[in-house]
Amino acid sequence: MVVLPETELNDIIVQIPGWAGAQDLAVEQLEGLTNQNYSVTVNGERLWCALAARTPSISHPMRTRKPGLVVVSQAGLGPQVVRFFPEGHLVKRYIEGRTGRQKSIEHPRTCDAS
Repeated sequence: MVVLPETELNDIIVQIPGWAGAQDLAVEQLEGLTNQNYSVTVNGERLWCALAARTPSISHPMRTRKPGLVVVSQAGLGPQVVRFFPEGHLVKRYIEGRTGRQKSIEHPRTCDAS
């Protein structure tokens, strides 16, 4: 098995059918504001994995977002949710895009369409 940067990420990979023991597996750490985020490509399929923060006050929102993420996914407005884990970890289909940065979030024009 490939040795990954986080034990929790290894735990996620062995629990998803087709991932454990995959010969074609690539992991890239991504930026995140509160969680450890990874792009995981398995057999040509790219997914996004978010490991819940180890600080409960930060990871709690990840668990509470489940209903909203599922509804958005089912409506075709967001990526498909592959799996939620009791610890607050999340796996979704990967969508190419920009990651929000703290500075850009605080800037008033971040959401301005002009």
